[in-house]
Amino acid sequence: MNEFFAKVSSKENYDIHELDVFRLKYDISDITYPLTNIEVEKMLSKMKLTASGCDGIPVLLRECSYELADIVAHIVNCSVISGTVPSYWLNALVTPVPKVPKPTGFSDYRPISVTPLISRLTEKIIV
Repeated sequence: MNEFFAKVSSKENYDIHELDVFRLKYDISDITYPLTNIEVEKMLSKMKLTASGCDGIPVLLRECSYELADIVAHIVNCSVISGTVPSYWLNALVTPVPKVPKPTGFSDYRPISVTPLISRLTEKIIV
């Protein structure tokens, strides 16, 4: 099943240089100030208790939002300012969920991807 989802969710001949097009298309130079730890603490404290990604720490980030806000803000700011994403954030736990009551083949499943919490937080900030 993993091979099936990897096959339908991957791009053959993936080229890392395609990311440069993203950087050219979206100019990040208009960011005038970094994200503050106060803003991050507010976001962390309001996060819903969802399934953990590969990091396995969603409850810890919410419960310790005040203590961890400074370091999380630093990590997110480094990612945004450099225009790169840590490779660990690109990992996801994929769970197959049946689309029909009695699935008979791999195409009868829908893949649900759960990414690391800091990755989701960064996506919210960017959006």
